[in-house]
Amino acid sequence: MALWEFNAQHEVGLIPPGGSVQYSWPKCQIYSVVVQADTTGNGQTLLIYGQGFLKGARVQIIEAATNSVIQEWQQVDPDSASTFRYARITRSAALASGTYHVTVINVLDASGAVYQIDTPTVTFQIA
Repeated sequence: MALWEFNAQHEVGLIPPGGSVQYSWPKCQIYSVVVQADTTGNGQTLLIYGQGFLKGARVQIIEAATNSVIQEWQQVDPDSASTFRYARITRSAALASGTYHVTVINVLDASGAVYQIDTPTVTFQIA
């Protein structure tokens, strides 16, 4: 009988700060969003961590209070070294003060079929 042996390098990818590697059934979700000061001083750099991010996705920043899309990026790829289970998308933004969450919309095929990853309970603040 063959057993699967855990390899520490297998699908580790980019883990969010404070996160740990867990191998339960896959669940496409947003893990966290880390906000850093943009190097130009004109906004923020968003580090979006999650599971299930595919190449060519659409990413939406949604204002929590109104559930309105504030910003959208097209054809976004996960950062290098991302894996299906532990992916990161890094983007610059210029957001006003408020509470937001992120939606990642994977385009599955040429027909335009999509799969939306939305975890509205995972929010981030801009002061």
